[in-house]
Amino acid sequence: MRPPLLTLCTLLLAALCSSSMVDCLEVQGIVMPSGGPSGIAKSARDEAAQDTIPTMQGDFDGDGKRETAYLGRPSKMDSIDCLRRCKCKIQFFSPKIPDLIVAESYGGQMVNEGDLNQDGGDEIGFLADWYSPCWRTYHVYTLRDGVWKDAIMPLRLHCRIWENEKDLVIPVEKKAGWVDAFSQMHNDGGSGVSTFVKRLKVAR
Repeated sequence: MRPPLLTLCTLLLAALCSSSMVDCLEVQGIVMPSGGPSGIAKSARDEAAQDTIPTMQGDFDGDGKRETAYLGRPSKMDSIDCLRRCKCKIQFFSPKIPDLIVAESYGGQMVNEGDLNQDGGDEIGFLADWYSPCWRTYHVYTLRDGVWKDAIMPLRLHCRIWENEKDLVIPVEKKAGWVDAFSQMHNDGGSGVSTFVKRLKVAR
């Protein structure tokens, strides 16, 4: 019999992983069925079309047309595996755009950051959900030659900034392809949090 504490932790993690409106993917990228014992369920794309899961629009591949991005439903997998291996998958209605996989995430918030690097396509911001109580990571991705890549370095953020819905990445005026990005860290030798701004060149 498992110790009571381990059982409690397992149940808690399972609830977190299965309640979030995203894909919890195994390392191999296999999406588990989410329709109950029979494994029969509507596809994430169908549910996105019916506004039952988060969606976002933008021109992500620079073809001049608006596409829709969406987060899939959660997979059913062991909570301890989810803690070690969960990945979030952003998918697109357009078959020309590949899935965007975010490691160490069981959910999150999508943001259309606009065309930060002046390549014609909108960059995608993603505030990843994870098991840390008040620290999260904000990613910005760009699609280049059919592959999603980091547009800027990932930003580590405390809840003091992301709970206030602050704009985390701001284009620099009169300096195309550069942004001012907010990031945070613990103060040395203390429990406080310092906020600072990094000027970063956006990859393209």
